[in-house]
Amino acid sequence: MKRNTLLHLASLSGRLLLIFNILFFLGMTFIFIHVQVSPESYAGKKFSIIKPEGTIFYVSQAENWGDASSLDGNMVCLEQLTTASLYFNYLQIGAILTFTFLSIKAFLSVIRSVHFTGTFRSSNVEAFRKIGLWLLFICILSAFSFVSTDFMNQRTFYLRITPLLLMLLSFIMAEIFKEGTELSEENQLTI
Repeated sequence: MKRNTLLHLASLSGRLLLIFNILFFLGMTFIFIHVQVSPESYAGKKFSIIKPEGTIFYVSQAENWGDASSLDGNMVCLEQLTTASLYFNYLQIGAILTFTFLSIKAFLSVIRSVHFTGTFRSSNVEAFRKIGLWLLFICILSAFSFVSTDFMNQRTFYLRITPLLLMLLSFIMAEIFKEGTELSEENQLTI
């Protein structure tokens, strides 16, 4: 089949996203381990716990006690996180990255299938359904956060619109590819 520039560009972009995903996970794992081994290295390194952008629903509950003077607005120092909060956030982000990796890999298999063998195949329908399911998991996993220190707890629930729209689009694409597959099979039977 002749080389399609757009498919080639999408495939290259997908592979770069996979590499970035792996590198981000490895960097996050290094920081996760290093914070536990040498927490003093992160003294003064702060991160924000404010409302994320692109949300359609947002609820937050915060409790402060003890030395709340070390809470600078909505900033928390990395070394102040409790072990439970550190593990929870690491596992949550790790799971999100894993489902993102699987979604990109499935999308690349669809692109490869379209480029080399054929557009309307049942494997492409299944790939889009898997992508939709994994995006649902991403939506659920990214819908809540938990940050805990010695002087405060914050639990947040929010719905992001981007994973929901991408999930809906993926399921719509699965149905379109399903119809195309059925039409293609009917077409082959008439010949």
